[in-house]
Amino acid sequence: MTMKFSETVRKAMGWCPKMQSAHYRGVYTISDRKIPVPPGGNSHVVDGIMVEYQSKGLPIPIFIGLFVALSVAIQYFFAMYRTVAASLGVIAFLLAFIAAEIYATRKKSRVEITKDSITLFRPFRRPEVIPRESIEETTVKENTVPLSPKAIGIVAFIILALCIGPVYNAIQDGLMNSSPTRVVFGIVVPLVLVALLYHAYSRAVYAKTVVLTTNARKILAIFTDNPDRITALLEAS
Repeated sequence: MTMKFSETVRKAMGWCPKMQSAHYRGVYTISDRKIPVPPGGNSHVVDGIMVEYQSKGLPIPIFIGLFVALSVAIQYFFAMYRTVAASLGVIAFLLAFIAAEIYATRKKSRVEITKDSITLFRPFRRPEVIPRESIEETTVKENTVPLSPKAIGIVAFIILALCIGPVYNAIQDGLMNSSPTRVVFGIVVPLVLVALLYHAYSRAVYAKTVVLTTNARKILAIFTDNPDRITALLEAS
């Protein structure tokens, strides 16, 4: 449920082959790069990357509207269920989302490439297998983002700075005596935004992405420091 919530909000979102043997069956030369091919069709594994399905996302006004609607819904929830358990449940869910978002961003993803398929390994998700014959196009594109990494960092810093006051008041009054609404909107929700900004920052630092288009019209973006190696492996495997 937490990851589904993450995907909903986001829409408003190295190369290390397994060469355990010293013997290779051949070498393909692609774009002046020599890529060794493991014997028996073994897979190449690329770690430390980010993998996401691309979407056009939501216009900023609509995103702001959804954020306001979510805020109103939480306030209504607190008004209807004025219990400690309900308050702690909302706070615990949002904190769990923050932890999962930060962990998934830091853990990153892994791609396993073979001659028959591409397998995606992403935190908190089942491995996803993409048949090679379903891939219609592989391109390397500039990673265009609405905000630069520096701008994202500045926004995150401002949000964290705004949290200082609510945190200080909560400590002074005692966390159990503080208003749940103030704790959620003054501390937890800003931290949710910071976690999402951290994810956006981690994507924005990549200059280029490898974009795979399947026959189902799905567009998969692979964020990596060396896109040429990914495309070479895709052609060589």
